Amino acid sequence: MAVNTEDTEAAKLRAEEALALHRKLGDAWGAAYSVFMLGTAEADAARAQELYEESVRVFRELGDEHSALLVNRNLASIYAYLGDGERARALYEDNLERARETHNDRIEASTLGALAAIALDEGRVEDAASMLKSSLRIHARLRDVLDTAVDLCRFASVLVRQGRAATATRLLASFESLGDEVGIRRSSVVEMNETTLAAIRTQLDDAAFTDAWEQGRKLTVGAAATLALDSATDRAPDPATLGRS
Repeated sequence: MAVNTEDTEAAKLRAEEALALHRKLGDAWGAAYSVFMLGTAEADAARAQELYEESVRVFRELGDEHSALLVNRNLASIYAYLGDGERARALYEDNLERARETHNDRIEASTLGALAAIALDEGRVEDAASMLKSSLRIHARLRDVLDTAVDLCRFASVLVRQGRAATATRLLASFESLGDEVGIRRSSVVEMNETTLAAIRTQLDDAAFTDAWEQGRKLTVGAAATLALDSATDRAPDPATLGRS
């Protein structure tokens, strides 16, 4: 909970306390999970990498493939942050293959979302849209509200690049409404949304933006997910964006 609300000091303290207790009890799995959470709370990326790699090693020794994949997802993001994009992509792709082999839908969906983000960064918008459709369908089926909301933000980034700024605005507004309700404020998502909003503003005037935003604030998570999936099959630009530079 502390990690998801970005209270990193509290997260690190609780993880350290848990690690000490698990080691005292001789609980290798609990210690590995605590090391994972320490990595998640760690501000220094190089140190987080070391913690994640240690956690993956122990989980694999214990035969817990699900937890190893969970940690590897974060480890791949650290590789990307440290500038090793090829290593990050390779780990994400390995994670995706292992998740599908073990029918681990949750890891498959989150990994598809991460690979979609890479595709967007590389300008492969159609590839990103395809992966996000699969990710969003899985998260919606699992009733995973948090990751569904993140998928909506990624979809908004895709849509604005396709000239669908009004629809992108509705998705971002639905995310903000959900964030107000449950406290979703991940910095990486906030930064992505700021970039998307800046692009939206080049396509919509103030009146069109306000109208779309108010519509989006009224959407439930399920309705927003349906809007995103429907928009992925409708490639026509939003009428409100026509004629804008």
